Amino acid sequence: MDSKKNTNRQYKDRLFKVIFGSPEHKEYALSLYNAVNNSHYTDAELLDFYTIENVVYMGMKNDLSFIFDATLNLYEQQSSFNPNMPLRGLMYLSKQYEKYVEDHHLNVYRGTLCKVPAPRYIVFYNGNDIQPDKRELKLSDAFITSIHDAALEVTAIMLNINFGQNKKIMKTCAPLNDYSKFVSYVKMNQRKGLAVQDAVSIAVEKAIEENLLDGFFAEHRAEVIGMILTEYDEEFVHKGWFEDGVKKGQIDIIKSMLAFGMTPEKISECTKIPLETIRNIQA
Repeated sequence: MDSKKNTNRQYKDRLFKVIFGSPEHKEYALSLYNAVNNSHYTDAELLDFYTIENVVYMGMKNDLSFIFDATLNLYEQQSSFNPNMPLRGLMYLSKQYEKYVEDHHLNVYRGTLCKVPAPRYIVFYNGNDIQPDKRELKLSDAFITSIHDAALEVTAIMLNINFGQNKKIMKTCAPLNDYSKFVSYVKMNQRKGLAVQDAVSIAVEKAIEENLLDGFFAEHRAEVIGMILTEYDEEFVHKGWFEDGVKKGQIDIIKSMLAFGMTPEKISECTKIPLETIRNIQA
């Protein structure tokens, strides 16, 4: 594993993406693919990551895309239920197919059929609302008028990855089980009334103690804490928490981000809080 490369990773990346969407962790991505598809592939080098970086549609930044076994796999982790995932997935998948056509020099205007990988779209849900192990979300449910011959359908398979759910998949994919266990520790600490930064820090220490993800948490402790705190901060942004100014809880999070080595510029980029405000908190 290239420690320097991991240390330089942007904090705004989500932990799910870092674990399952990094070239140095291809075996984790393949394990996840096998668990979801009940397959038994072993050569992770055949997996080709196909994530489009720096593309955001309707608040969706793709966590993980890869081509494997002639399929285009779009994986997204969500901490809140969103019935619009099929529409969002359609918008992202269309960009991926554009890229595929360009990369493979396909001419869609010729009289011969252009072969492309079949799409699979999986949403990994770990929010607090009660959801079944598996749920299908369909684009057609959003159509204003229901017609039997609609030109398009997109299906998002939502899998509940909260710890204790989807036990067969968790048993098959140890990395996903470890990730789910770590998230459960963060939530458990929050239920005890701990501040976010304390809940995350204690959860990381427990993950290190249990050697979750084969030492990943020990090797990238500060980075993991920074990413998780950033994810929580993004949730505040989506809820419009900064409309009335920066509140005490958010100030504590910003101070924690600073303590773990994030620059004011990076925090401003991730949280959309003015740089001057963050520097005042730092002072």
